[in-house]
Amino acid sequence: MQSEEYWRKRSLEDKKRNINLTEKFINRELKKSYTAALKEVQEALNNLYQGFADREHITLQEARRRIHRLENWMHYSACLKKTGSL
Repeated sequence: MQSEEYWRKRSLEDKKRNINLTEKFINRELKKSYTAALKEVQEALNNLYQGFADREHITLQEARRRIHRLENWMHYSACLKKTGSL
């Protein structure tokens, strides 16, 4: 009986260790994927800002400022529409 109990416990410990290793692997891979996706999105946004700056013959900083103001205005307009003030 002791031998049977030993092997049962050992099997459970092996399963637990394998689950922990699998979770660590999955978390590492998810982190890599999220980091790569974030980098891709940041590069796409930078390209959009730079394209706008080039078309308007303005600096990248000015392009970001203008887009930010436009986003604020669009949000403000949407809020006004929802409240019926516009």
